[in-house]
Amino acid sequence: MPVYAQAKVSPLVLSARGVAIYGYKNNIETRLYQKNQNNLYPVASITKLATAKVVEETISDYTKIYTKSPITILHATPVDTLAQTSFSRDDLLRALLISSSNDAANSFCTFIGYTKCMLQINTFLHDGGYTKTDFINPHGLDPALPTDPLNRMTPYNTIHLVRDIYTHDPFLASILSEKESDIIDQKTFLQTHIISSNEINADPLYKDKIILSKTGRTNRAGENMVFVTQGGKKFDYIVVVFFGSRSRVADGEKILDWLDVNDGEF
Repeated sequence: MPVYAQAKVSPLVLSARGVAIYGYKNNIETRLYQKNQNNLYPVASITKLATAKVVEETISDYTKIYTKSPITILHATPVDTLAQTSFSRDDLLRALLISSSNDAANSFCTFIGYTKCMLQINTFLHDGGYTKTDFINPHGLDPALPTDPLNRMTPYNTIHLVRDIYTHDPFLASILSEKESDIIDQKTFLQTHIISSNEINADPLYKDKIILSKTGRTNRAGENMVFVTQGGKKFDYIVVVFFGSRSRVADGEKILDWLDVNDGEF
């Protein structure tokens, strides 16, 4: 069980529906801010953190992943769509986590076997205590029917998923810390440049404050973000999770400003 300390915090006004912000010092967890932190919200592409964990545990690092249909690498230059591609596991993980490629998620689950992949994702989530619900896909996109269920987690439990990756999985943490990367198609040796789906990582005023991050966005989920930032005067690091935002950039930058203003007051 985590050790808790309670902080006095000044007001923070965000558009996000659910928020959890926690500081950590010597494994002591201090709540800095919460808003509906125990409510379930659709997580959109935050789903891909669980998918990445299953891929890391299931597929060897030297494995090449062949795609049966065109794979779209978001934010790629100079081309956006690579048909019949083949990537190393680690490059495809970069596409999954840095540019948030939905096709990368599908390619991994197709390689593992879709039913087996989803079973492993849900086993990982349940065994880790990250959610009691079941995810229905490996990418977090809204299902075709508006009445179909969504991948859901609470902000508070998501804090612990992000923290566990940051503190216990240096490989995935290193990928999530990358603002951009180059990945190579193993069939054509074409090098493709991908950039972070987190727009804050492109802002010179804020990018150095983000240690690692992952974003998500769908019509039903709204805009979501998780990130780890510096701990300031009192903490080793701070973990931030928010779901259902109208603008993840505006909310993320407000939180970073708020942490700066209140540094030393928590």
